[in-house]
Amino acid sequence: MNRTGVHSLRAVEEFLLRDITEESSKLEKDCFQIAFVIFVMGLVLVPKTKYDYATIDFWGALASTENIAQFNWCQYVLDALLDAVRKLKRDIILNNLNTNLTGCHLFYQIFTLDSLHLGTFNKKHDVFPRISDFDADCLRNMIIMATDPIKSANSWSYAPLRDPSVVCYMWGQCREKNVKTSHSTSRSHNKKSGGAYVAQPVQTPSVEHADAPVGAPVPISAPMGDIGPMDLGNYLRQHYPKLVADEISLLLKKHNTRALLHLANERQSIMKDMLKLADDLYSSLSRRCVCCPARGFADCPLGGTVSNHVREQFSTPVTSKIDGRRLDLSGCGAKTPADEGSAGAKLSAQPLCRADTVKRVHVDLATPHEIVVEVTEFCKSTFRAIAEMYADLPSNFTAVVFGQSNKTLPKQKYIFQHGYATDPWGRGCVPYPPMPDVAEQIEHYFNNAQPGVLSSLFIIHDSPRYIRVTGLALKQQLVGERLLDHELMCIILRRFMQAHAGCNRDSPYLTWRHSLEADLSKQLTGECHPYDITTAQMFLLPVPLQDGWLLMMWDMIAKIIHVLDPLVRRHSTNPVVKVRQELVERKLHNALFNCLNEYYAGWPVVEDNWRTVFPALTDTNFCKEESGIAVVHIARHYDGRKMMLPLTKPNLAKTKKQALFECLKLQGNQTSKAGDALWAALAPSDSCFGSYSET
Repeated sequence: MNRTGVHSLRAVEEFLLRDITEESSKLEKDCFQIAFVIFVMGLVLVPKTKYDYATIDFWGALASTENIAQFNWCQYVLDALLDAVRKLKRDIILNNLNTNLTGCHLFYQIFTLDSLHLGTFNKKHDVFPRISDFDADCLRNMIIMATDPIKSANSWSYAPLRDPSVVCYMWGQCREKNVKTSHSTSRSHNKKSGGAYVAQPVQTPSVEHADAPVGAPVPISAPMGDIGPMDLGNYLRQHYPKLVADEISLLLKKHNTRALLHLANERQSIMKDMLKLADDLYSSLSRRCVCCPARGFADCPLGGTVSNHVREQFSTPVTSKIDGRRLDLSGCGAKTPADEGSAGAKLSAQPLCRADTVKRVHVDLATPHEIVVEVTEFCKSTFRAIAEMYADLPSNFTAVVFGQSNKTLPKQKYIFQHGYATDPWGRGCVPYPPMPDVAEQIEHYFNNAQPGVLSSLFIIHDSPRYIRVTGLALKQQLVGERLLDHELMCIILRRFMQAHAGCNRDSPYLTWRHSLEADLSKQLTGECHPYDITTAQMFLLPVPLQDGWLLMMWDMIAKIIHVLDPLVRRHSTNPVVKVRQELVERKLHNALFNCLNEYYAGWPVVEDNWRTVFPALTDTNFCKEESGIAVVHIARHYDGRKMMLPLTKPNLAKTKKQALFECLKLQGNQTSKAGDALWAALAPSDSCFGSYSET
């Protein structure tokens, strides 16, 4: 599809008519997958008013055919349909005569109504295609039957789903299979327990329960073992729909909430009492012990230990911990005996955080003051460690070095006209990932390279500030399992910003996101960037903390601060970790706007009235060593609402390989080692290295 026909479906249709066999090349198969997705979305799922016209805002998900299945197509189609409905309602209110409804609304109406239990209005699934069994009167009656009579017409239907055995759709087969699996599991459990198994049919909720008298017993649909805190509200909504808004139902829900709260508090009190009882019992046994004094022992083993280390290690937390290992922040590199004395070893051996200067406070026993002291000490030690990495540079060094200060500020820039860039996914400006075999070859090169080669400086970059990274640090952090240090994190984000700017060829002076670094001397003036940072909607800042990396994003349009911690799983909370993150967020938010107001006059957004959110982006357990590369993955694929590419272990491994490949392609690198490494990995016969074993 050339640029003149980028919205047309004719080129896609012509490609789909080609013969594709198992002997076809991978490129032909990938092109067929991409063409099929565009054709189905343009004609079936997200059609426009013109039959051969298709939108391109989802083309970013087609950059890699391996990731097509991971894109949330269902949510995309539903969002497009809801946007079309909102536009239609707005046009009707404004008396706009030229009104059209796009999207696949007819298919979803039939699919929804055909899956609900609507009594006599239900149709048998024996006519195909299903749309031929519906007419206008039938659809109108089914919609009226499905509408909740208590709430407004815009509310969700209260009607239950139909019996899976009489449904022809795929969801019915999956639901029926799950029911059979649960029944077989319960049957085997009853047989193992020795009791006689009596098969009890599970009744499906129906609309007849809505007309049942209040005093009549209503059978419970779900087994008693599956009832949870939310089932009371669902039960009342299904069986007494006309009384959901009644005062009695509200009192029942209120009583249910208080009862569950009391149960949770009592559970914690019981556990505290059990721990205290255990201490009292063992101390009583220790006082009555006569064997240890008779043998000359000063302490009885029954008395336990009072070591602070043991108390902190085995103390039972009052609140639940966040799943995932949170270890001490290790150094950013390590040196071998062969590397001692070299400049690269000196750089890679500098620890980012010193264990002897940071006081570890137990997460469940920390007070707000202790949290402030802990975070402050960690930040100071981190700043000192980064500054010491460049202590060998001369005093007349021309580039900007971390920690360098200037007494005079540059003149303020005036913002007269302001506008924000749109996200790269909607414009189709997402960089292509490297080929899998290319990333594998580069990783193989670093695994087999000699220490003498890796001890050299592979990256020297001085814009917006001076950073240098050795090959050993690249291997340990992007090939090995070591945590990303501050300098390599900055290099990775610099390269990714270059890659995104290279894809944005139509408007290179605009950017949707801007990555901040700890040093602000040059980056806010915009001299080192090809774009205007005032057009950035998202400001990104990776933050190293004691527990690992997290990412902060400022949305300049919605005035929302996103605090993204990859170690936080969904449905898990830790109050102390959140307090620490809120403290860091307040400090950085105030510092960012102080700098913006110093460098710019008329910045369009003020510091006040911002909202902070803490979204959980994954259900996967990540350790502290993986938090750095996880932050890189979030910075690339988070659009302000959701992850465009899920945060999973396989995707994290791909991001790490891609980061290593992109670091070697960094524009403005003042050393030739990175280019030589690319030649040695991809074209060893033409490389000056010759092979991996050459030192």
